[in-house]
Amino acid sequence: MISIPMVCKRLALSRSTVLRLMGSDSTFPRKRIVSPGRVGILASELDQWIQSRPTATEVSHGGQ
Repeated sequence: MISIPMVCKRLALSRSTVLRLMGSDSTFPRKRIVSPGRVGILASELDQWIQSRPTATEVSHGGQ
């Protein structure tokens, strides 16, 4: 389990962007309650989500 600040570091995204992804991207890993007032994401689910994202080459060449 990794904390939201660690998710931000791993993705190089701001906290607000990560929270927006959590609320709007159905493929983004779901947050889990660690304790009252503390949430995290399973590292394995985050790794899977990262692997599912297109690479820069795929995006610039239309997925070819």
